[in-house]
Amino acid sequence: MKFNFENLDQTIRQLMINEMNFDIQNNKLYLSKRFNNNGQEKFKDLLKQSLESGDEQTLAVSLKNNNCFKSQEERKTKTGTSLVKVL
Repeated sequence: MKFNFENLDQTIRQLMINEMNFDIQNNKLYLSKRFNNNGQEKFKDLLKQSLESGDEQTLAVSLKNNNCFKSQEERKTKTGTSLVKVL
């Protein structure tokens, strides 16, 4: 289900971009542990594109289409760790 951003206009979008840039400059932009190297590299640009003219769905599609997520994750088990496929 898509979010309904009632007040999302160019002014709000610019404020969001300013906040993202501030986070980047201060090394505070959150990067998911589920990103692969490609995701770590591309997230900033994909996020900025979505902030400029998209929404949460365009960001999700961009991340998926640009192969930004790991195909496997480590899971802790009683006997150590194992790799599991991410769907």
